[in-house]
Formats: sequence, structure tokens, C-alpha cells
Amino acid sequence: MEDLKRFLVELPPHFCYKDNRQVKVNVYKAFYWAITGEGEYFSELFTGSAEDHAEILGGFKWNPTEHLSKKPFFVNTGTGEYSHPKQQICGYTLKEGDAIYRCAECGYDDTCVICGHCFNKEDHVHHNVSLYYAGSGNEGMCDCGDDTAFKGQLDCACQGTLDVETNFRGYIHDALHTAFDYVLDVTNFSISTLPFVHDNLENRGQRVFDTRQLSDFGALPFHKYGSVDENTYDSWYLVLWNDENHNYDEAQTAIRAATGLPISAAEKIARLINASGRAVLKEETEPRALLSSQKLAEADGLVCTIMSRRDYVREMIVGAILNWVCDIITFSSNSAFREECKKQLGILLLKPSYEFSKSLSSEMFPSSITQLADQCFRSGLVVDGVLDDLSPLSIVKPDFSLDRLIDRFVTPYKVKRRHDSRLQYLLYFEIRFPLRTRKLCRKIFLALIGGEQASKAQFADQYIEAYSQLLIISALSDREEALSCMDHIRVQLLTCPRTNARVLENRSLGRLLGPVCWLIEHFASLKNSTNGLLNIKEIVYDVRSKREKSSIEKAIGSCINDITYIFAKNDSTDILSCISSDDSFYWLLTLMKFYQGSLPITRKVGEHVSQELLKDVLIFLQRSVPIYFITKCATLADPSVGISDVLKKFFALYSKHMGSTSRKPSSKVSVNPISLINPINAFASRLIQATPVSDLAETIGFHELALLHLTDTSLKSIVLNSQVKIGLWIRNGSSVSRQASYYSEYSLKELSYFRDMQYIHAAGVYSLGELAYSRDLHILQTALVFANPRVVLKMIIDLWELEEWYSGEVGSELTVYEDRFSYACEQLIKVLYHIFTDRSLFQTQHLEGPDMFVRRICYSLCDKPKSFSDLITEFDGDDIDVGDFEIHLQKCALLQSPSGITDSGVYRLKPEYYEQLDPLSSCVDLSRFESVAESLIKNLSKSRKIKENEVVLEPKFVSASCGQVNEKFLSFFTTREFAKLMYKLMRESIDSGQEIYIQQLLHFLHAILVDVQSSETMKKHLDTYIDIPICDLLLTIAESSMSSAVTVKADHLLTKLIDMDDRTSSQFRCTVISLLQHHAIMASQHLDKIADPHDIAESSIFTEVIMKYLNGYGPALDYIQKGYVKLIVALSFELMNIIKSNSFDFAKLQTFSKSYDDHIEDDFRTYFGNLFESFKDGIITEHVEREKLEKFFLDSLTQIAAVYLRQCTIFWDLLTAIQSENGYETSEKIRKLNVELDKAEENSVFDVLFKLIKY
Repeated sequence: MEDLKRFLVELPPHFCYKDNRQVKVNVYKAFYWAITGEGEYFSELFTGSAEDHAEILGGFKWNPTEHLSKKPFFVNTGTGEYSHPKQQICGYTLKEGDAIYRCAECGYDDTCVICGHCFNKEDHVHHNVSLYYAGSGNEGMCDCGDDTAFKGQLDCACQGTLDVETNFRGYIHDALHTAFDYVLDVTNFSISTLPFVHDNLENRGQRVFDTRQLSDFGALPFHKYGSVDENTYDSWYLVLWNDENHNYDEAQTAIRAATGLPISAAEKIARLINASGRAVLKEETEPRALLSSQKLAEADGLVCTIMSRRDYVREMIVGAILNWVCDIITFSSNSAFREECKKQLGILLLKPSYEFSKSLSSEMFPSSITQLADQCFRSGLVVDGVLDDLSPLSIVKPDFSLDRLIDRFVTPYKVKRRHDSRLQYLLYFEIRFPLRTRKLCRKIFLALIGGEQASKAQFADQYIEAYSQLLIISALSDREEALSCMDHIRVQLLTCPRTNARVLENRSLGRLLGPVCWLIEHFASLKNSTNGLLNIKEIVYDVRSKREKSSIEKAIGSCINDITYIFAKNDSTDILSCISSDDSFYWLLTLMKFYQGSLPITRKVGEHVSQELLKDVLIFLQRSVPIYFITKCATLADPSVGISDVLKKFFALYSKHMGSTSRKPSSKVSVNPISLINPINAFASRLIQATPVSDLAETIGFHELALLHLTDTSLKSIVLNSQVKIGLWIRNGSSVSRQASYYSEYSLKELSYFRDMQYIHAAGVYSLGELAYSRDLHILQTALVFANPRVVLKMIIDLWELEEWYSGEVGSELTVYEDRFSYACEQLIKVLYHIFTDRSLFQTQHLEGPDMFVRRICYSLCDKPKSFSDLITEFDGDDIDVGDFEIHLQKCALLQSPSGITDSGVYRLKPEYYEQLDPLSSCVDLSRFESVAESLIKNLSKSRKIKENEVVLEPKFVSASCGQVNEKFLSFFTTREFAKLMYKLMRESIDSGQEIYIQQLLHFLHAILVDVQSSETMKKHLDTYIDIPICDLLLTIAESSMSSAVTVKADHLLTKLIDMDDRTSSQFRCTVISLLQHHAIMASQHLDKIADPHDIAESSIFTEVIMKYLNGYGPALDYIQKGYVKLIVALSFELMNIIKSNSFDFAKLQTFSKSYDDHIEDDFRTYFGNLFESFKDGIITEHVEREKLEKFFLDSLTQIAAVYLRQCTIFWDLLTAIQSENGYETSEKIRKLNVELDKAEENSVFDVLFKLIKY
């Protein structure tokens, strides 16, 4: 091969940039002659005789410029049958027009295909096989023989035993060895387009390099090539290079500025650049003569370099060599030769520890260059024979913090690579090649993947090892990022489950995570003012900087995509263990932090947003979907592994971050910037879900503040979503509305559009309802169970911006929601209901797969029957198999046959499935609640054979596997504070006369009572709802004119409460009976006008104020006291009516008055019963001493108030409320009231109240 090397060195002087065909012919002749052993195996490849060419080709001494008009011998290759070796991947490169088969049953996924040569129809009888033909841009390969691509062994139609002679094998190896040594030695000095070199060449930057000196230094060494590599000192080219950020017009402008050519000529050159990657603009005898033209050409950001003719032709030779390699590894007329070439190619390129014959010296660089090693690392420059690896990989764990910059806790690898293979250097050097040559490299790389299984595994190891540096080189030095081989390698390599499992098992994931985190932090991040974390941002670039910044953006997106592929298509069943045992865990958290709180939204007030942008929605999905998908896959764990240790590690790191953020979380969602993207919360949720409940209490007990911090973040997103849905953020436009919709949507129907258009680059696209919203709810559930319930409830009320309404300081109309208050309450009830009833994430076996799918079908059909096409449309984008869909559908639905020619029939839900449905389920949107509820009532009345007004819908539970967790849930929802919230919500609905959320609220109360009834500690939980006058409100609703569904439900709950507690039954019934008895007594006296307490309440400011403010303080008074206070109010009006009627003989009352003290300590309920009886006996005359009766009444109430009200702090709030209701000034009047109350023995408490009302 020495003659071949000499020939290659001596070839450039014979040609110029125009002689591309001549260069290619000479290269092909030389290498084909060499690979056949200078004619020994000529007949194995070509027709004709070797003797006919031996005289000309022998010794490689022919004149390169002669005989170019004749047809070269290497085009006569003959014909042969295609085949590939047994037990080996076919790897056939699919060309335009080739048949491609895909079998849904046999293939691992839809990327696994079979070429027309290998496809055996006997393997796929009755299978779902699709056939299509390769297009012009197809660069895929046949996967036949790859056991990771198919579920079973295929009987290939073209496998055979292929072999070549030993000597022939040696010639193939030597020819390829020479080819790639030449390619690498030349490309090692093709560095003028690299940003670091280009910006410091000639009179630029720090003037590190001189064009002529750099070209001379790049001469190939005599000791290796056997000839002097003479430079062409009298011929220098000005070369304009292609990039991804300039169009034809911009290129033509640059060309005309540098050359002065007319438009037609400039357009021709621009097309050449677009097709081949570069073009020569001018030629001069001296490089400095081209500097002015170079400056003009680069005015708009294009890259223009100055090269000697020798250097340019050498790169043409490199392109021809790589083209020849592509031809021999796809050689069609001799399969044995082709397969041996592929085999030897793998052996050669994958062999480690390649050494260059010559490289740049560190002495060439002046000492003024700072961070030289870093610049060389980013450019892929080999200095002193090695390429330093400064990848940000190794984490100093004690220094790690989510709030610290990466450079503060990372130690660069810094070990000089002594084992880089030819493959790895080709990967680093790829950005130096022109466009056509880059595409050739891609084919060579893919041929290694499509060869032997061992070669594929070795390729994967070396590619991942080089990944970190390759990504940074691509991001910071690539001018044609769209041509990067990484995208094509991903499709062929990272779709293999075995390869991806190998990446995790080798603890190599950090080689992807480290560099992408480093790139985001240094070039695409912005500090989030809310959580203090660095967030990824959109890279905005101008014309002059877009070349650099677009490649960074592309590199970040590609790496995130690669990570999703590694997680998604993986054989490992315990990914979490693989990433938690090394630096990958820290890198994964670092990656998540860049998205935590990303794209915050601030509510717009005043004018509506001026412009609606679909781009905002697209960016939201591009940010959220991949990172949430990563959190989903990263937590795949073996239950037997110590997941609790991983959770402890997470909380320790998160607590460290929380401690460094001293800012107090804001409670105003409607004012402050809030994000819907919280991947760290989702990651924590999945860790919590995977951790045994027995370990959770201890782990969270040490980190309760961290859990509350996470809860604050999740809850803000939930509230933001709810506020957007009720129209509070309407001025922000539809983009925010769509983001909120995607955040909480469980269907992929709309999201599938962005996925199918490949706008979202991720191996898996799932609904954010599953990935994000449900996880935020789970974090909130976890806090309810394991944190302080009062703190969590306060957080809920504060963040929902209901604190002042809850405490009675303002009415609903004065909250931020104004006239949308009822809709905000409706959203709150739905969220709380889901949290209470759906505890599936606390189950040992979470409900997923077919059962969940059937459930969704049921809810789709529950309100009306639908045709198959309508049903399948609702599930569009959910990656469902039509056959599986039909199986699930037939399980829960019946087909109603078509009734006419145009009718296709409809599916109706089976009657028994109506019993399993809940109108407030997470599968039902709030807008469908009423229609679903009505449908359920209608169908259940039929199946139960009862009237519709007798049907009460039962709430459905998904309980936790652990009884302790279920008890914790119930304890939270039966606290006095939560009971007060339920009471106020019910009172608000009654007072407003609106039914917007009352039906949902009653359904929620029903769920609580059902859970209470099933609890072993029922009495303890029930007391909270007995101790507030909830029964009174239920009675009011049951007797109201609200819809039938509401009144029936209220009556059912009232009866349920009475049946569940004896005290409730006795007290409530006696109260009602007493009032009814008194009404009957009054009626028997034939009075002209009897005032009903409820009638008076509607017009009397006294009752209005008392009822409005006193009823809102359920937790402050126990039920007995509150109930009797209300009774006092009602009876006061009855007594006033009696006074007005002149129907009492006051004398009879004196005996009762004397016995008052004997009864004061008795049960309040009994005392009032006696009071009624006394009045009953006293109604014997038409005259009554009004003043004495009034004094007796007020004195009695004074004593009662002193016993039952003086000790209640609520009374002070009541006085303040009454004062506020009547427009009084605050401080002075309160002081006077306090003085009055302190003299209660002389002035009746109620006398004071009467005075206030009177004045």
C-alpha cells in the first residue's frame, strides 16, 4: 500500500477545484486496484481481464490526467444475487424506490423494517403487514437479523454463507486502513472553518494563525506517505461555505460583494454551495490578496475561508475516498465482498488508540491565549497528538446544589484520551467536511450499526463515550447543524432497547445529561425570580449571531430527544437504580431545575393581549412534554430495591435548595407569575408513589417543610389552571387557555397534532394530565396525609384567594373572583373531590392500561350513545390499536343495529356499567357534570325500576392500599376547619340562590359521609359535621325550590346524618317539633296575622345579620349552642308576635319567673321547652302588660347569653360584623360596645344588640 499512499500525496498538483470528476476517477482506480491486490482478485468484482489494465495501473504510476475520456474499468461490476450472512444484521441501505415491509406483530416498534430481499411472506401469514416504497431522502436500513428489532426469529429469504479468501481479506483491510489514515491526517488540518481558528486567523482576534503557515504545517509527513507533500504557493482560493441560516438571496449578495459577478453568475454559485456545501469565489497568487473580498463576503455572517489549491484538492480526494467506501459497503454484484468490506470497516474504525502521524503543537499558540484547552475541546482540535476531554461529567457531591452553577460543583474529566478510535475522530471531525462529504460519513456510520451484533454494541459504547464532547462541538462549532449525524444515529442506535439498557447499566447516562445541562446553563438560561432557579429560555439571535446560537438550540433539543429515546425504548426494569447510584441522579435533577417553573404566566389586567401566538403554545409543549416524559421513565423501579433511600436523597437535596431560597411563597396566584411546568414535583410524586407507605411517614417526617414547599408550587399550578378555566385570565388570550387545557387534559386528541407534525421532539408523547396535573394533585394529597392538616388547608384557602371570605371579612363579591366566585368554588370542589376520592396513586397496583381505557369509554358513552367513528375520534392520538379498542368497547357497550341505509348504528353503555360511574369523576369535564348526572339518574331509574326523583347518585372511591392512609385522608376532610369551609360554601349557595356548584358540593359531602360511615372511628369524624348546623342548611335546601336533583340529594344527606347519630336525630326533631307546635298553638287562637320566623328573616336586618355572620363560624361554637342561638332568634319574633296580638295574661307568667334560677343550669333544650309550655298556659286573656313581658323576655335572653355566648370569641366578631353591616365607624364604637358588654349585669347583651339595630 506504500505506492497507494505516495499516489495520494502526489495527486493534488494535477488538478484544481473544477476537476471533481477527474479526482474521483483517479481515486476509484487507485483504490479498486489496491483492494483487488493489484489485479489478483480483479475478476471477483469486475468483468474483463486484469491483464488489460495491469500495464497502465501497475505501480500506481499512471498519469492522472490521461485516459480520462475512456470509460473506467470499475463501472463494469457485473450482476449478482443479494444476500447477507446468517446470524448477522442485513443493514441493506434503502434507496429510492426500494420496497419496505413493516410487520406490526413481529416488529418491536414502527422503526423496524425489512427490505424486499429479506422479506419472507411465510413469516407473516395473517399478520398486519404494510408495504411502502422508499423516497428520495430515505436513509434507513433493513433490520433483518437484528434480534433486538423483532420479537421472534425471522426466516430471512436471502441469508447465505458468505466468505472471501484470506489474502483478499488482507487486501480489503489494508486498502481501508490507508483510506481512513489519509482521511484523518488531511482532515486533522482542515480547521479554517472552526470558529476558534477562523476568529483568530490573519488579522483577526489575537492573530494566532497565519493562513500560509497553517497550510504549510498541514503537509502530510514524508515518513508515512513516502513523498513530499508540496504546497501550491502560487494558487489560493477564496471559498464560501454553506450554513443553515442564510438563504439564496443572502448568499448571492455576499458572492456579488466579494466578486462583482452579475446576478446570474452569483445565483449559479449559490446553487452550487447549496448542493455541495461550498464553492470557490476567487483565485489569487497570494492569500493576503483575498482578505478584502473575504471581509465583504462575511459581512452578513457567512463563513468564507482562504485555502491553497493543494488543500482544497486534498479535501476533494477525501470526499472521493469516502464515496468509494460507501460504494464498496453497498457493492451489489458480490455480496461476500460487500460483507467483508463492512466487517473490515468495523474492525478498523472501532479499533481504539488511534495515533495521528502529525498534529498541531501547543507551541504554536501564544501564551496570551486564555483557556486554550477549553477552546480546543470545544472545536475538537488535536494538540500534541491528543484531544483533551473537558466534558462536565464528574460531580463533587458535597458541593452540589440546585442553586449553584455547574462549574461550582463539577470537576472536568481532564484525562487525556489515549484510546480514541478512528470512528470517534471521524465523529469529531464531521463538522469540518463540506455538505456532500458529511452525508457520506453518515452512511459509513450507519453501516457499522447495520453490521455484526458485536460491532453494533462496540459502536454504541464508543458513540456514548464520545457523546459529551461531540455534543459540545456540534453546539459551539457546527455551521450546518441540520446535517449532524447525531439525528440519524439516534434513529438507528437509540431505538434499540438492548443498547439503551447498556447505556444505563454502564452508568453512562451522565455523558448525555452533563453536557446538555452545561449548554443550557451557559447559553440558554435565565434566573427565575420566583423560585431562584435557572430556567431554560428561548434563544433569541440576530442575523450576525444566528449561526452560533441556532446550533446551540439544535444541540440542546437533540440531546433531550436522545435522552427520551434511552428512557423510552429500554429493556431495563429498574431504571431508577441505574441512575440513582452515580452522578446521573444529580444531573437529572439539574436538568429538571432548568424546567422547574419555566414559562411563568402573569395575569393581564386592563387591555386584552394584543396578539395571539400559537408559538407560545408550541413552546409550552416543547418544554413540558419531553421533561415530564423523562421524569415518568426515570422512576421506573424494582419494588424490591430501596426506593426510600432515593426519596431521602431527593428530599435532602431539595431541602438544601429550599433553605437557600429565603423568599416566602406568595399567595396571590392572580397577581404573581405562576408556571404550569413543575417536573421536580412530578419526579417527587413518582418517587413517593414507588416508596412503601411504611417508609413514607419517617422520610417525610424529617422533611415536612420540603414537602410543603413542593405543595405550594403544585397548588399554585392547580389554582392557576382553575382560574384560567373560569375566565379570570381571559385578557391573556387563548394561548394561556390552551396551555391550561393541555396541562390538565388526559386525552391526546389535540396534542397528537403537534406530535404527528414532529413539533415535539420526544420518543414518547403523553397527555400532561397524566404527566403533570395528576402529579401536582398527588403532591397535594401527600401533604394532606403526612403534613399538618391545618397548615395544608390554610395553604389551599390562601392560594385559592378565599382567606378573607373564609374568615368573614368580605363577601364573595369582594374577592378577586367577583361575579365568577361560584365558578371558582365549583373548581375548588372538583379538585378537593378528586383528591378525596381518587387515591389510586397510593395503591400498590396503580390502575392503568385496559381498565383505565374501559373506564374512559364508559364516561364517553354515559350521556349519550355514539357511533364507532365518533368514539374513535374522541380517542384520536392515544396510540390505540383499533382491534384492541373494539375489544374494550364490546366489554362495556352494546351495538344498536342500524335503523336505515344511512345509519351506521350506535353503541350504548351496558346498564350495569352505569352503577360504576360518578358524574364528578376526573374523566368527566365540569361542563358535562349536569348532562352526565341527568343521564345516570335516568338510566339508573330504569335499571332499578324506581322513579327518577328517588335516585341518589353514589360517589365512587378508589381507596389507598393502606388503611392508615385512608384514615389520614378522612381525618383531614373531617377537621373543624374543613367542615367550616363546607358550611360556608353551602351557606353561600343558599344565600345567593344559585345552583352553580351546590350539586357538586352535596355530592362531595355525600362522599365524606360515606367514608365516615365506613370508618372504625365514625363517631370522632362525624362529630365535626354534627357540631355545626349543617342539618339546618340541608333542611333549607331540601325544602327550597332548587332543582329536583339538588333537593333529593339534600334530603338524602339529611336523613343519612340523622340515622348516623342519635344526638342529631333527637335534637333536630325536637327543634322542628317545638316550632311546629308553637305555630299550631298560634293558629288555634285565630290571630289576625301570625309572622313566620322565615318570613321575618327575609326583611329583618336583625335576623339577616345574625344568620349571615353567626352561621359562618361553625368551628367556634358547638352544634348545641349554635342551634339554640338560632332558636332564640326565631322565638324572639314569635314572642313579639304574641305581644302584638294582646293574647297573654301576664300574671300567669310570674310563677315561671320565680323558678327561672332553678332551671338555668339545666339543659338549654329542656329550658326552652318549659318556656313554651309556660306561654301556652299563659294565653288566657286578651290583655297583656307589654312592658313587663318585654322586660321578662330580655332579662331571660340576657341570662342565656351570659351562660352560652359570653365565653365564645365569636360573639365579638358578631358585634363587629353587626356594626359593619350598619355602617358604623370602627374603633370608637367597638370600644363603647366592649364597655357595654363589660356591664352585662346591668345592661342586657341582647339589649345592646337591639339598640344597635334600632339606631
